[in-house]
Amino acid sequence: MENKTSWKEAIQLNYRAFILVYQHYPQMVLSRICYMIWIAITPYIGVYLSALIIEELTGEKNPQKLKMLILLTLLLGALISLISALLNKWKKVQDAGYYYKIEKIYAKKLFDMDFIDIDNRKTHDLLTRIRDYNNGSGYSLQEVLFTVEDIISAIFTILGGIALTVSLFTSRVPENAGYYTILNQPFFIVIMLGIMFVVAYISPILGNKPTLLFIKMGDELTLMNRFFGHFGHLGHKSEKALDVRMYRQDIICEKYNMDKTGAFGSRGILAKKCKGMIGFYVALSSALSIVITGIVYVFVCLKAWVGAFGIGAVTQYVASTNKVANGIASLITKLEIMKNSAGFLKKVFEFLDIPNTMY
Repeated sequence: MENKTSWKEAIQLNYRAFILVYQHYPQMVLSRICYMIWIAITPYIGVYLSALIIEELTGEKNPQKLKMLILLTLLLGALISLISALLNKWKKVQDAGYYYKIEKIYAKKLFDMDFIDIDNRKTHDLLTRIRDYNNGSGYSLQEVLFTVEDIISAIFTILGGIALTVSLFTSRVPENAGYYTILNQPFFIVIMLGIMFVVAYISPILGNKPTLLFIKMGDELTLMNRFFGHFGHLGHKSEKALDVRMYRQDIICEKYNMDKTGAFGSRGILAKKCKGMIGFYVALSSALSIVITGIVYVFVCLKAWVGAFGIGAVTQYVASTNKVANGIASLITKLEIMKNSAGFLKKVFEFLDIPNTMY
C-alpha cells in the first residue's frame, strides 16, 4: 500500500469519501452522527448530578435538596435512556444493509461506465482489490463513516470533559494550607496539564502500532485472506467433492490451511512482530493509561484534602478528566488511522474516477 500520504491528502481523500457516502445516504450519515454525539455528551449529566448529590450528603444534608437532586437525576436518566433508544432505532433502521449500500455505489459506477472499460481486465482487478480490502482489513469506503463518527465522538467527549474540568484548575487552595499553596501556582497547573497531555498523546500512538502494522501489511493479509476464503471452505462444498478427490486438491487445501509461516500463522511475520516490539508497545500504552489515571487521582485528591473543593467534586473531576484523556487518546488514534488508511481510498477513487470517453 501507498503509506506515504500527507496529512493534507489524507484529509482530502477522507472528506471526499465522507461526502460521497452522505450524498447517497444522508439519513444514514445523520442518524449515526447524532447518535454518537448524544452518547458522547450525556454521561456528563450523570457525573455532574452524582457529584452534587455526594456533595450534599457530605455537607448540609438538606432533605428537600437531596429529594430534588435525586428526582432530577432519575427523570433525566429516564429521558436520556428514552432518547438514546429512539436515536439508536433510527440509526439501526438507516444502517441496515450498510455493506450493500456501499456496494451499490460501485454498481452504479459500473452501470455508467463505457463497455470497453467494463470489459477491461484492469477494471475488474481494481474492483476485486477494493472488495478484498473491504472484506479483509475493512479499510475502504465502508470504514470512512466509522472513522468520522469516532472522531466527532472524541471531540464532543473532550469538550464535555473540559466544561466540567475547568473549575478543577480555577478552584484555589486556601492560603493557610502551607506549602500546598503551590497547587495554586500557574506554572504548576501548566506542568500538570503538560504531563497529562503528553501521556494522553503518547499512549494511543504506542497502542496504535498493531493497527498501523495491519495497514502496512494490507496487501499480504488480503491475499492470504483470499486463499483462506477459498481453500478453507472448499471441503464443505459437496458439489465440488468429486474434483477435490480426483485432482487431490486436499493437498493444496492442507498447504494453505496448515501453513504456520503465512501472514496469519503462528510463525509468520505478523506473529513475530506482535510477540516482539509491537507487544511491548501495547503493554507500555496500557501502562501509560494507568499512569495518567494515577496522576489525576493524586492531583484531585490533594486539592480536595486541603480544602479547595468538597468530596462530591472529586467524583466529578476524576470522571471528567479521565474522559478527556480517553477522548484525546481516541482522537489521536482515529486521526492516525485516517491518515494511514488513505492509501486504500486512493484505489477506491482510482476506480470511481475512470472517465467515460464515449457519449
